[in-house]
Amino acid sequence: MREDADTDEEYQPLEIRTKVHAYKAANNNTLSSALMSEAFRWRLSQTDCQNRGYVLDGYPKSYATAGEVFIVTPVRPQKPEPKKDDDGNVIEEEPLDDEAREAEEKKYAPTFQKHIYPNSVIYLRGNDDAILKRE
Repeated sequence: MREDADTDEEYQPLEIRTKVHAYKAANNNTLSSALMSEAFRWRLSQTDCQNRGYVLDGYPKSYATAGEVFIVTPVRPQKPEPKKDDDGNVIEEEPLDDEAREAEEKKYAPTFQKHIYPNSVIYLRGNDDAILKRE
């Protein structure tokens, strides 16, 4: 039993932690960019980051990676095999009406994570030599 846990919820292993450990075990102790971004999203949505702010240093390194952190795009499931009748002919399914198709598209549309997006950004650039000279 952990003495430093405040609630019963803290005793349970975190889902993201479990995912990270499983992925690392299966992939030579490395993490995918998508899983790193998911972990950052989880951490940035925690109460302390939401109330006090946060500093990201060295991650994300690119615009594409920043997009992974701050924009979530749900993964579409693979289309099932077409249904066939007793003779092996493909049974055509009725196409979705406009409203149903629009609802389906909306379900898999990218979602901007406004609650974790920073209000301001400071970007500092410099090489090691310039930084060492200033000391």
